[in-house]
Amino acid sequence: MKLINSIGLLALVWGVLGQLIGLVTAFDRLEMLGEVSIEVLARGLKISALPTIFGFFTFSISRAITIIFLWIQKEH
Repeated sequence: MKLINSIGLLALVWGVLGQLIGLVTAFDRLEMLGEVSIEVLARGLKISALPTIFGFFTFSISRAITIIFLWIQKEH
């Protein structure tokens, strides 16, 4: 169970790190382009949120598995 929890937490942290790297890259490109439309900015922000979403999803699944395992152990 510790391994499942560690993997879930690693996925969450890795997702946040991916988002931060994506945001820094996007802002660097926006800085180079100068004036940018709202649509381009929104698209970049949406793409930068994907790693965090996947990290939260993996973390939630690992937590649910841990809860199920603990519940099964309590019943035995």
